[in-house]
Amino acid sequence: MYNRTMDESASLLNADEDAPPAPVMASTKAHASVFLPALVIAVLYGGLWLFVVALGKGDGALARLMLLICVIGVPAVLLHAFLRFMSTEVHVTERTLVLSRGWPRRRTITLDLRDVIDMQTKQTVLGRILGMGTMIVRDAQGKHYRINDLAAPVDFRRAVLQAQAELRAVS
Repeated sequence: MYNRTMDESASLLNADEDAPPAPVMASTKAHASVFLPALVIAVLYGGLWLFVVALGKGDGALARLMLLICVIGVPAVLLHAFLRFMSTEVHVTERTLVLSRGWPRRRTITLDLRDVIDMQTKQTVLGRILGMGTMIVRDAQGKHYRINDLAAPVDFRRAVLQAQAELRAVS
C-alpha cells in the first residue's frame, strides 16, 4: 500500500473545483500478479517449442503454432495485463472511497464513506502469500462493486474502516 501526496490527489479527487482537495489517506493498485498468466503461457509454450525443436520436428505445424503463440499471444496477454495493472486504483480520503478501473473506458465510482455498508476481502492461499486479493464493496443502495487483483486488500480495508471510524467520531 502506498500513500499519495496532496498534489497528486488534487487532480484525482477534486470533484468540487472551489473546495480544497481531500487528502488521500490510503491507496492501492492492482498487484503485479496480473502478469503471471503471460509468464506461464510464455514458459509453457516456449518450453514445448524448444522440446519439439530438440526432437527434430521444429518445421512441423505444431511447432509453428507454439511459436506463433509465443510471438503473438504472449505480447497480447502482456499488454492486457499492463493495461489492467496501470488502470486499477482504489483510494480512500477523509470522506470518500474512490474505485477506478478500466481502459480505454475508465469507470470511476466515488462513494461517501457513510454509504459504504460492507467491505469484504477475498484471498486464496496464493493470494495471502503474494499479498493480493479481491475487494467487494456494498453500498447503502445494495450495489456491489468488485475490484480483482488488488495489492494489500486487507491493509486497505483496515484503512477504510479506520477512515469510517474517524468520520463517525467527527460527526
